[in-house]
Amino acid sequence: MKIKIKQKDFLQMLYISQGVSESIEVKPILSHLLIAAHKDNLSLVATGLDIAINLERKAKEGLLEIKEEGGIVLPAKRLYELVKELPDGMIDIKTKENFWAEIHYPSLGQKKMNLVQLMGLNPAEYPKVPSFESDEEELKLNSKVLINMVEKTIFATSKDERRQYLQGIFFCSGEEDKEKREVAIKMVATDGHRLAMINGRAEGKGGGKVLKKGVILPKKGIQEVRRIVGYLEGLKAGEAETVRLNILPNLGRVQIGSDSIYVRFIDGEYPDYNAVIPKEERNRAKVIKESLVKSLRRATVLSTREVQGLKIKMEKSNLIVHSQHPDTGEIREEIPVEYEGKNIEMNFNSRYLSEGLESFGDESVTLNFGDDLSPLVISGKEEKDHLVLIMPLRND
Repeated sequence: MKIKIKQKDFLQMLYISQGVSESIEVKPILSHLLIAAHKDNLSLVATGLDIAINLERKAKEGLLEIKEEGGIVLPAKRLYELVKELPDGMIDIKTKENFWAEIHYPSLGQKKMNLVQLMGLNPAEYPKVPSFESDEEELKLNSKVLINMVEKTIFATSKDERRQYLQGIFFCSGEEDKEKREVAIKMVATDGHRLAMINGRAEGKGGGKVLKKGVILPKKGIQEVRRIVGYLEGLKAGEAETVRLNILPNLGRVQIGSDSIYVRFIDGEYPDYNAVIPKEERNRAKVIKESLVKSLRRATVLSTREVQGLKIKMEKSNLIVHSQHPDTGEIREEIPVEYEGKNIEMNFNSRYLSEGLESFGDESVTLNFGDDLSPLVISGKEEKDHLVLIMPLRND
């Protein structure tokens, strides 16, 4: 392999791949990436335990020139840190015997080129990128919609390794609109104490039977999808791009432009989240979101790692935030609200409540209360497709 590539463009490719590669302790070759030069394009592949990425760039004079086809596997982190420190300009990369690579780069203020050598691995041993048939059923959606749906649910995923199926986001589809060629899509996350859900729209066939049943997206995998799609979108000056999704029973592919991200789904049965969402009309309070969030932050200052609970009391026209800890102190604040329900007193995890509120972009939110043991449901006026449910703490 022998190529010439602009340092800035190569660095962007390496940056995108950084979150995909695994640590060397997991499996040594997974801490590396595969660089392959083809007739008229360059591909960079990075793969981990539950996510892989394939970046492709077409040859273009002054940006990327393919001198000789071939490939090499190089350490992802070390290569990124090295290229980051290289001066701007074109760099030459070529492979040598025994899987070594030479990188020639310009010397500041001089015409000669400097040289660094890196030891690599055999490209033939690098894991293959999954293959998808070209006629695979496909969904298309706006990149900003995808990013927004992930951001409004991922905070509610579980950290409990004993329940792996709760460590991801449940992704499913609704019914296709045959006239508009649109399909309803939904993302749900829960850790058993709180739940976040958002609905969206996409074009296509809804992923067929697989997405109608639903799949569980691993947290790390979907976090990287969000980061990569957001970064690639940023390179286009914030312009939204069309993201294409292909779904198989245990694997998904996200395509944006010429780049593909592969995510392996979590195997397991997701709980019936609809069963915990209240259906009946209950006590409702309308509150300025920022006022409540700031009050919760002040109350959280008094909390400890062991005790993060606080009391929410609803009275006519007032929401009272009360936090008291014998070792730290006490705070009590009143926030004006629009409320006509009965007096209610409930205990909540302050962090869960704050994160739920902060997932809304609305100026004001609606708090839907039942009794002191029923879940609190948060919804927004503008974001009608998004809700957050939080279970109260018991008074023991």
